[in-house]
Amino acid sequence: MAGARICTVVLVYNVRCQDSAACRALAAMGRRDVLVVDNSTKDLPNGAYCQKRGWQYAAMGGNFGLARAYNRATALLLDACDFIVWLDDDTQLTEDYFAALETATRRQGGVDIFLPLVHDEAGLLSPSAIRGNKVWRVARPEDIGPGEITGINSGMAVRTALYRDYRYDEGYFLDYIDHAFLRDMKAGGAVIAVLDAVLQQRFFGNQRGDVAAAARRFAIFRKDFARFCGRGPGGRLYAAYGILRHGAGLVLKNRSLGVLFGGRD
Repeated sequence: MAGARICTVVLVYNVRCQDSAACRALAAMGRRDVLVVDNSTKDLPNGAYCQKRGWQYAAMGGNFGLARAYNRATALLLDACDFIVWLDDDTQLTEDYFAALETATRRQGGVDIFLPLVHDEAGLLSPSAIRGNKVWRVARPEDIGPGEITGINSGMAVRTALYRDYRYDEGYFLDYIDHAFLRDMKAGGAVIAVLDAVLQQRFFGNQRGDVAAAARRFAIFRKDFARFCGRGPGGRLYAAYGILRHGAGLVLKNRSLGVLFGGRD
């Protein structure tokens, strides 16, 4: 039985492909069905890097958000493969991931979306659980209740046919796009399974940074999270709570309440 055709998409932002953990790993494996979508605002030699390796390259002409980049990728790959693997540029992976995915697509033919075990410095990051608008970590996938599964985009493998009738909401820029996508997919009856493969993820958002960068990042989160929670009374209330809590965490990290909330330091 022939295995599923698998394409891999790497989203890069202001990083050279040769400095991207995901791109380096894919190049070392000799993977050919790779598309790099470049959201960079800097002039970087990523097109030449991809051409040398026989990869597809799509420059977005600036940073217009992840949702638009995802839609560009799905349009390019809709008829090219059976599954799309999504990767952030800093995701660390090995050949074990693709071996596990190829086995899973053969044995679990009814599954539409596979979520690997993604770890960051705090432990298991994805899959996670969601109830209403609240997303929380679990110690192990078995702790996720029926219908509660969600996860991050990086490492996710999605049956390409799902994109024939779906586009990512470009009202999102960066945050909660993955959770909104999985919420939509579950509502449409898509089957989601955990993939027995482990990835490592490093988030710059988890690092202490400069105050101006933290303020810009908080503004993006505030808009995206409010969109995710919706416009109903309950959604607006939970969005306000989540935004306040997130902002308080950034204040503790950056010691600058004024800048984060639009005032003076």
